[in-house]
Amino acid sequence: APVGWAAVAPELEGRGGYYLENCAIAKPWPEADGMPIGHYRPYVLDADHAAQLWSVSSTVLKQSGWS
Repeated sequence: APVGWAAVAPELEGRGGYYLENCAIAKPWPEADGMPIGHYRPYVLDADHAAQLWSVSSTVLKQSGWS
């Protein structure tokens, strides 16, 4: 549902780069536990973590013959 909502929601027109959940823009939740619906851990937007995940994923795929 969030993908469909993001495609047609007037409040998102011309905007991007948001983490969406339950057809709403999610908010960061820095606490260690007890994360409520509609929030995300701030590390999901960390560019260094994203680059590391991409590198590891690429290596695993190549080793599996999916290059």
